[in-house]
Amino acid sequence: MSLGFAFCRERAIEICNNYYRA
Repeated sequence: MSLGFAFCRERAIEICNNYYRA
């Protein structure tokens, strides 16, 4: 969950938010 968060933080927060909002 740390790698995913850091990756999304500097990539597509909006897209990751939807993906990690499961």
